[in-house]
Amino acid sequence: MQGTSDPLNQVEISSEKKEFSFKDLFEAIWINKFFIIIFPLLVGSITALYTLTLPNMYRAEVLLTSSESKNQNTSAASTGLAVLAGVNLQSTDNKTLIAIETLKSRKFISEFLIRHEALPALMAPISWNSEEDILEVGEYHGSIQEATKRFMAIFYAEKLSKSTPFVLLTISHISPTQGRDWLEAMVKDLNQFLSERDLAEVENSIKYLQEQINKTNVSDLQQLFYSMIEAQTGKAMLAEVRPEYVFRVIDPAIAPELKYSPYRAIITLQSVVYSLVAIIVLCVLLYLNNLKILFTRSPLRVSLSKINGT
Repeated sequence: MQGTSDPLNQVEISSEKKEFSFKDLFEAIWINKFFIIIFPLLVGSITALYTLTLPNMYRAEVLLTSSESKNQNTSAASTGLAVLAGVNLQSTDNKTLIAIETLKSRKFISEFLIRHEALPALMAPISWNSEEDILEVGEYHGSIQEATKRFMAIFYAEKLSKSTPFVLLTISHISPTQGRDWLEAMVKDLNQFLSERDLAEVENSIKYLQEQINKTNVSDLQQLFYSMIEAQTGKAMLAEVRPEYVFRVIDPAIAPELKYSPYRAIITLQSVVYSLVAIIVLCVLLYLNNLKILFTRSPLRVSLSKINGT
């Protein structure tokens, strides 16, 4: 008698009654089968209609490589003097990484957007006529920081691998022609920007080396300074006469014909799957509390009802 009235035994008995099995799972699904079928279909239909409002996005690509070969080994003395003179003896890999980070920098992007009057096409595109290749845009009166952030979201620039010199640039936009034009302009502007910067550094370096030649009477040092000036002069000549100063185009950008996104079928399928899992979990939780989803047609409403009662 004492064992049946023990509270601990009552807790054990009640917990055993609440164990959930696969039979209970199927029963919870069967009781709410109508809603479990209708809800994912409804969510999928709404999602499909929403994806139709999303514009097609096209991704333009350009493949680049470094315009310079690997630098040969430099003596320690030359390296030390080059550092003092402000002479840039960086490796090709470092220059490539610097060029990539320059492309992705806020300063370069903001100046690029302003210089090419790209803010309306970036921030207020309305539609793109594929037959006539016309991009309709609105007016944009926002900040350049917001536009720069938006451009950084659609722009990609990275090396394909650490062991190769190839760099891939991509831009996604509703107009494939606009994306292609922006890529071509970015590569041209980057080469020009870095060549002008290096020319300014070369001029300062040559000026410093000439001053050092006038200050020293050691012939060996003077000869070394002259050789460094010669190297810097050659670098300046390349910066002035070579349009593809840092990056050389391997595969030029084209206006893609096939869309890149959105994947409407995949988005719709995912919404159906996620909503199906969510409604099944909800039905199981309601079943554990002796509740089910009740759907009535007249009047049209969805409510909760006791499973074993009214």
